[in-house]
Amino acid sequence: MDRLRGRRRGSQGDVDAREFTAFWLRDGRVQAAMNVNQWDDGEALQLLVDARAELTPDQLRQRQEPLSGP
Repeated sequence: MDRLRGRRRGSQGDVDAREFTAFWLRDGRVQAAMNVNQWDDGEALQLLVDARAELTPDQLRQRQEPLSGP
């Protein structure tokens, strides 16, 4: 994870409840993501990373629903 050093991190979910997703951004684009106890989000996270999606930390924090949808 040394390649992620110095990148901005955003997260969504409840860290205290151990259900959250962390994102690492570089130049406003998703470089990596890690989900904890949000089992259905893996594929959606991979798509965001592969696409180098352009998101701000605020956009990531505001998201309330699972990334995988209903």
